Amino acid sequence: MNYKYCAAIIIQAHKIFLLKRSNKDDDDIGKWSPVNGTIERDESEEKAVIREVKEEIGMTFSIIKRLPDHNDGQTAVFLGSIKGKMKPDPKEIADYGWFSYQDTKTLDFAFDYEKVIEDLFRLKLIKQTINDKRKIRKHFSATARKCLHFLIE
Repeated sequence: MNYKYCAAIIIQAHKIFLLKRSNKDDDDIGKWSPVNGTIERDESEEKAVIREVKEEIGMTFSIIKRLPDHNDGQTAVFLGSIKGKMKPDPKEIADYGWFSYQDTKTLDFAFDYEKVIEDLFRLKLIKQTINDKRKIRKHFSATARKCLHFLIE
């Protein structure tokens, strides 16, 4: 299959790393997405996603596995890990952060990436945060609840 685009899914502690597109970008200005980009001529999807992560955030991306394609099969999606010091490219990135599934519900996504977020939640790769006080009480031990009393009192 000839893919046009690639996307890097980076997850730590069940939260996904997302970028807010710069005002200098041509498409979907100010919207959120995973690290993504165009696959260059004669470049493999794997090499493209590794290159895009390096260009956009200055880190080394190691592919863990391929995920379901996105955007009607035009985007190859890869789950992976990152190493190195984060150096976001200000020409491409206005903001960035780690988001739980619940956190992503408030974001405006570029290129229909909210569909990828839904897939990640169904695959249990990202999780909702615990924001209900009853759930916090049930989830944490008595010792932890004493430390967190300001949250649950």
